[in-house]
Amino acid sequence: MEPLTRPSSLASRIAEAIRADIGAGRFVAGARLPAESALAAAFGVSRPIVREAIAQLKADGVLVTRKGSGAYVSDTPGGQVWRLRGDAAGADGGPADGPTLTHLFELRVMAETACAELAARRRTDADLAAIATALAAMRAQR
Repeated sequence: MEPLTRPSSLASRIAEAIRADIGAGRFVAGARLPAESALAAAFGVSRPIVREAIAQLKADGVLVTRKGSGAYVSDTPGGQVWRLRGDAAGADGGPADGPTLTHLFELRVMAETACAELAARRRTDADLAAIATALAAMRAQR
């Protein structure tokens, strides 16, 4: 038996539909989205589901909300975060649709190694003294 794949939540599907509308230019940066009640009617869902979708898009940096005014497309509607998958395969068993934890760790290894190399090349005697002081303080805390 193959493990069953879990379908996307309704809120996630609505968030993706709104994201697609933004990508298609229906809503441009700074544009106000329709009211929650109008979105709920358009998608045939309840307002809490729309609210959850908006919260997802807000967390991703796609939307900003203004109390009492509504949700607006951010100046960076592409968002500024990665949604990570725990597995490397997509829902259909093919490649994942986005970055995975493995991709994130690969990126970190590359970036952190390069940063450590630069720090080592640019270090000064004062930097080495500060490191020695910090190490001694850590050892004293044992």
